[in-house]
Amino acid sequence: MSYVLSDGFDIVETWGVWSNSSDSSLKTPYLKDDLYEIKIDGSVLQESQLSKAQAFFYVNNVFIGKTFFNFDDGFFKYKFQENIEGILVIKIQGAKGLSPKELNMNDDERVLYYGIREFEISRS
Repeated sequence: MSYVLSDGFDIVETWGVWSNSSDSSLKTPYLKDDLYEIKIDGSVLQESQLSKAQAFFYVNNVFIGKTFFNFDDGFFKYKFQENIEGILVIKIQGAKGLSPKELNMNDDERVLYYGIREFEISRS
């Protein structure tokens, strides 16, 4: 997963990775005329923050869409087909940063935003 992590992420752990910024990004190549489906399986430290997390999609800095975290299945999910080629950037924004220590979970003082367990991009 580390090859797609761009900005705003902490070190990769065995379960996945936490973003350490309210504005984190993933990047991957995008080929035109293909239909893509993107799934990002993730979580936040506090469930009340789930509905605030959003993913914004750009190809070559051109906005092509957005989606909200789906509380029912635990994924960001998005399908699209654009007639451009380049670098797909997925910006994840909106979750409030909290530390595990603030929530009395453990002594970890890192401010964490959105955790990514799995990232999948496929041609449909």
